[in-house]
Amino acid sequence: MAMKCSLVIPVKTFSSGKSRLASKISLNDRKNLIATCLKNTIELAKKSDYIDKIVVVSNGEQVKSFADTLEVECHFNNLPLNQALRKSVALLGQHCQKIIISPADTILLQNFEAILNGLKNNRIVLCPDRHRTGTNIIAHDSESRFNYRYGPNSFGKHLFESLTFNRPIEILQEVQYSFDIDTLEDIAISESIK
Repeated sequence: MAMKCSLVIPVKTFSSGKSRLASKISLNDRKNLIATCLKNTIELAKKSDYIDKIVVVSNGEQVKSFADTLEVECHFNNLPLNQALRKSVALLGQHCQKIIISPADTILLQNFEAILNGLKNNRIVLCPDRHRTGTNIIAHDSESRFNYRYGPNSFGKHLFESLTFNRPIEILQEVQYSFDIDTLEDIAISESIK
């Protein structure tokens, strides 16, 4: 039987997302950046033979409407991010074997293959950001009740959490998974890499 995997994409409201760029680019440009990245992530997931469900987790009405136009489910609530993720993953875990949590702003994302390969080997897969302080992607068995710790210095916290499950851990530091957008320099670098 083929592995059943759900992709969960956390997205802040369009107005509060990419707040570190607020003084540099307009609100409309930030909204467009988030929407473009989200659409790209969803389109790549739809091409996968193993990702059979895509869910956006957000507290933004506009994000929910945008997810509807892309024909993906949105778990809409006002819980803090880590609680919202735990709630959504608990619901999805009843119907799938594996979970991938990936933000929308991994702008160089091309596919989920390396992550899916790690999951096939029953590993917990962690993809830190390129500074190895934050966490971009977490993937694990749906039976693992992962205590998400997104926020400052989340990679070390997620690595420590992963050790409690007594499973192999794979750390993927590929550019497509580790490069996210926080500054104007990030946007410029991503354009030069593309």
